Amino acid sequence: MATFLLEVGTEDLPASFVSNALDQWKAKIPAALEELLLSPESIEFYGTPRRLALVLNGLPERQPDREEEAKGPSVKAAIKDGKPTKAAEGFARSRGVSVDEFEIRETKKGEFIFVSQKIAGRAATEILSELIPQWILGLEGKRFMRWGDGDLRFPRPVRWLVTLMNDQVLPITLVNGSEICASGRVSEGHRVLHPEPLTLKDATGYVEAMRSIYVDVDPEERRKTIIAQVATAAKRQTERLSSTQICWMR
Repeated sequence: MATFLLEVGTEDLPASFVSNALDQWKAKIPAALEELLLSPESIEFYGTPRRLALVLNGLPERQPDREEEAKGPSVKAAIKDGKPTKAAEGFARSRGVSVDEFEIRETKKGEFIFVSQKIAGRAATEILSELIPQWILGLEGKRFMRWGDGDLRFPRPVRWLVTLMNDQVLPITLVNGSEICASGRVSEGHRVLHPEPLTLKDATGYVEAMRSIYVDVDPEERRKTIIAQVATAAKRQTERLSSTQICWMR
């Protein structure tokens, strides 16, 4: 099992897009991975004004091998005078088998050609390399923009990508005209409190690593922190006003 981290770093995103994008990911990504027999044990989704991120925990390193059955043309269409027809040969090519591997089975609609194949599972890294650009560029929303001299569209320019499978970078490239955004392990912290970039060693401990550079990537935790800080400030202000009133009354 592996841990995979994806972080899409951008210029400041509209707040409404961050929450909407995370909702889209939550709806689409688990289903996509399940369909590809690559479901992780859990998925964590994160978002801030300058990033969208996810962590796949307990991700299988490859799909399981499986047996797949395919139904082809009817025997009448597949065999003439004891020889395979063009329809049969075309079906064999489409499945990557020879006509000698055909099985004839009786169905409610008559006899048909079938093929049973053993399909070797693909590596998770290979599949993620195909999915990640779709996850990023497949997001929908209002007022998308182009930047530079390319046709890439996103609510704000994409400035960095982090793609870590355990401690290894999964190479992903977004091409926008003459601009190339290649994935790596470098993230960005708080602009004022930690303007220096952070190099992530691996995909684990993402939340803690980001807190070390003054970024809370969990929207719910950030909301709780803001509410607590407002309540504390309100209490101090109330106490100050009460103290001022007492002094005035004296």
